[in-house]
Amino acid sequence: DACAIGDWDTASEVIRYADWHYLKEIGELQLILELHEQLLPSNWRSGGRKVSDLYRHWQILHNSGGACYYLGDFAAAVELYETALALIPQLDRPDLELTVLYGLGLANQALGQDQTAIKYFQQYLMRAIEQQDEQAQTTALCNLGNIYYALRQYRTAISYYQKFLSAITQSDFVPNVLGRLVSEINILGNLGSAYYKLGDYQAAINYQQRYLEIAKDSGHREREAIALISLG
Repeated sequence: DACAIGDWDTASEVIRYADWHYLKEIGELQLILELHEQLLPSNWRSGGRKVSDLYRHWQILHNSGGACYYLGDFAAAVELYETALALIPQLDRPDLELTVLYGLGLANQALGQDQTAIKYFQQYLMRAIEQQDEQAQTTALCNLGNIYYALRQYRTAISYYQKFLSAITQSDFVPNVLGRLVSEINILGNLGSAYYKLGDYQAAINYQQRYLEIAKDSGHREREAIALISLG
């Protein structure tokens, strides 16, 4: 056992090749976290590390943050993600910034820190545009729209939602057809609701009709029923 003898580099190499998606699917996130925690020294918040490779240390922090988030320990996730974010300039890997900013946005939103979540999602959107990552751009627009919708700032939510719809219409990139379809249906429904709350009933009807059409075409019977109820 590499951890038992303090061979942290070997231990990190073993953990690196673990099937994280499978462990997550079978509900072993606590095991993932415990494995990673063994590779973090008590002073990790102030820059301490057990492994010699800085990128590997970043991975440990990032994966630990993800495990904490899915286990519901959002404050711990934020702390781990923030520490991982601070390492990125030393690694000269700007591509790593996207995943950390997204995690920070989600974790702060879960904590009810909406303004902080907005800050991170806006940074995430900016970096996605710089890196020409179309999937990340649409994800950011969707999340920003959802936060402003939850905050009842409907005009701002509508702006982000319309940018999302425009982006997926113009983009040739289809990362996950089903996932994108669900997001589009949800956003059309929220747009209809937002316009209704703003008193623009014709726009509300138009978006609810689009919501209904896509729900019918995709076989989402429950959503189809919701659209019919909304249309009255």
